[in-house]
Amino acid sequence: MLKYNIYLLVFLITVTCACTRRAFVTGDGSFDDKTGGKDEFNYYYSEGLRLKLLGEKAEALKCFEKCVAINPESDAAFFQIGQVLIMAGKSEKATEYFKKAFALDKNNKWYPVMLMRIYEQAGITDSMHYYLTKSIELDPENYELAIKAAELYGARGEIKMAGDLLKQIIDKYGLDERNGLILVKSYLEEKNYAKAESIARDLVEMFPQESFFKTVLAEIYGKMNQMGKALDIFKKLLKEQPGDSKVLLWYGNFLIDNEEFKLFFEEAGNIIKDPGITESDKLSLVLRLFDNQKVLNDYGKNCEDVISKIENAYPLSQPVSLLRAAYYEKTGEEKKLEEYLKSLILKDRRNYFAWEKLIIFYADRSDWDNLYNYAGECSKEFNMSYTAKILFANAALEKGEYKVAISEANKARILAGDMKEAIIQAEMIEADARYRSGDLEKAFSIFEELIEKDPDNNTVLNNYAYYLAEKEQKLELAMNMIEKVIAAEPENNTFLDTYAWVLFKNGKSKKALKIMLEILNKENSLDAEYYEHTGYIYQKLGKCREAVKMWEKAIETDNRKGELINMIEKCRK
Repeated sequence: MLKYNIYLLVFLITVTCACTRRAFVTGDGSFDDKTGGKDEFNYYYSEGLRLKLLGEKAEALKCFEKCVAINPESDAAFFQIGQVLIMAGKSEKATEYFKKAFALDKNNKWYPVMLMRIYEQAGITDSMHYYLTKSIELDPENYELAIKAAELYGARGEIKMAGDLLKQIIDKYGLDERNGLILVKSYLEEKNYAKAESIARDLVEMFPQESFFKTVLAEIYGKMNQMGKALDIFKKLLKEQPGDSKVLLWYGNFLIDNEEFKLFFEEAGNIIKDPGITESDKLSLVLRLFDNQKVLNDYGKNCEDVISKIENAYPLSQPVSLLRAAYYEKTGEEKKLEEYLKSLILKDRRNYFAWEKLIIFYADRSDWDNLYNYAGECSKEFNMSYTAKILFANAALEKGEYKVAISEANKARILAGDMKEAIIQAEMIEADARYRSGDLEKAFSIFEELIEKDPDNNTVLNNYAYYLAEKEQKLELAMNMIEKVIAAEPENNTFLDTYAWVLFKNGKSKKALKIMLEILNKENSLDAEYYEHTGYIYQKLGKCREAVKMWEKAIETDNRKGELINMIEKCRK
């Protein structure tokens, strides 16, 4: 949000001067002096501007609201309210006031530009396009707006319109760095490589000292499968400018993009040694390399060699220490990954990134014993870590340590601050722990509070519906909740399982069985709960043989389901 506000505030400095010059009333009798009149209006307006510049947003807002009360037709007052709201981070509310200002003065070119900028930041391209069009209508000679329109057409996939507009811009203003690059991008989107090459060549001739345009031309040759030409450009640049770190980094990315991995590994040592390339850029480059399965399959030794070189270059860097972990994760070497993360922690207990990766590793695998131990240690070592607290609480819940689960969930909730999803996650763990420990009243009370806070949270609705069905309480409410969830996410197996269970508890066993069989017929549906529930439904329908098969699969999938052995013996009798 801070970045968003700074971006808009830079623009606000420009438009404030343009919009305040016409704000003061000059006694033309446009509104009744009995309600305060022009003098009072001008006083509050100037006072509002002063307070706004001082950062007194609340007081400034009161002044401008007073201006609107005196003269509801003052577009400048509405505009100033919008500016103050932007400064306060309330862009959605600010938009309403900018629209009111524009409705009152359709000829003020700053109002649609302001609205266009807001919608651009919000990523609402349709509204951005509408106000951009209005801006161009009011200021047709504005080069920046024309370029912005061309960029927007390209972003929306309207390649032809973007290209046509760019040609008009270039005919009118001439080729320059900005419009030339946008036109190159437009031609590349069309796969019109010949025209993209032609424009890129023009840019190289116009700006012979700019390495960037030469690398753009090389990229185009890469797309044209003219790799020899592309590599010649980079080799020439590296020879002419041996200390240019940007060129070396561009070259590295080019080689990865075009799967020239042998050449990349030959150059990797120079990239890692180059002091002008940041540690972050080097890491990003190698991580991109690991995203290619061909590299992982065919260049394993080279990858480990590159990792060693970066580790030697940055021996104390915690992010670099995790590069090897990322490689093991990509190659699926789970045992190596686990042992390596443990070794990092033994070497440096303050390496939070290693701790976090390790406990997430255990959480992903439902390894509750290791998660309980390591998340508990991490929670002590990094007392302000929400992730450590919430995963420790989750592990405690699964291990039946309900007091620990509740305590850690409450700590996590405090650390969550005002992050709604994080708070709900913590409160759900407490509710689950209360339920499992037999405190149904408190558990259900928490669920009801959660639904009041977030009535459309499907996980909350699902869990509450499931627990109500388990205890055969408020079955109509449980059905209403789970039907709402299924309407929103009809393919989610966890939610379908709850739906079947609620149906089962409502005496609709045949419909419940149909849903469970559909779940089990899907790939990767190996959750023991699914087999257990299907077994109970079969038993209810008098099909003990099928029930036994399901319960045996449940035990096979999760050995903690040993209590089902009694059900199997009863059914067989």
